[in-house]
Amino acid sequence: MGFFDFIRSNQTSPLIQQCLTDMQVMLEIAEEIFTAATAYALDNQTLKIDLKARDEEINNREVGIRGRLQEHFHQDPKQDITIGLILMSIVQDAERAGDLGKSIAKMADLAHRNRIGTRVQELRNIRDLIAKMFPQMKQGFIGKDAWVARVVMDQNINIKSLTTQFMRNLANDAEISVNEAVVLAALARMISRVSAHLSNIMSSVVMPFDQIRRAPSWSE
Repeated sequence: MGFFDFIRSNQTSPLIQQCLTDMQVMLEIAEEIFTAATAYALDNQTLKIDLKARDEEINNREVGIRGRLQEHFHQDPKQDITIGLILMSIVQDAERAGDLGKSIAKMADLAHRNRIGTRVQELRNIRDLIAKMFPQMKQGFIGKDAWVARVVMDQNINIKSLTTQFMRNLANDAEISVNEAVVLAALARMISRVSAHLSNIMSSVVMPFDQIRRAPSWSE
């Protein structure tokens, strides 16, 4: 039974509903951060938002969710236990998705020149696939669409494969400088980790409670 099966079959408390609303906002901000940070790192665009301030809003909502969950379980420890435990787990994935945006921008600052060339384009292609996962999150997690949730999780498996191939290409590129190699390798890992965190969140829609945040069984 997936996460939202519990929501459909139970009358959740206002505190839990507020947690779900905050999760939605956290994911929307994380998308904004990812878009801006990767445009700065890979497309050499100017940063148009304050990444630190936006990430701090995510952090504050994470703290709020944990506090409300604690309050809810103090008031009625027998109600919505599974929902609360799942939220306690996946809220960190939403926080990490936002935090990685700051790290992506900081890594780009270490580059000696603008990011251009074949290797950069490969990484842009991976970024573009992940960017499509954010609107799918709204349909899958917020809209309770199990099929879309599976699509996101499958895309993460694809992202892992593409990132591995990118790293091989990068390691065997004799024309790239040490600085470029270090920066692009770190960016690839950070960007792909965003995909993994989104997949973890989606797992709560389709996976049993004891299997959330794990690779889907159908991929084995």
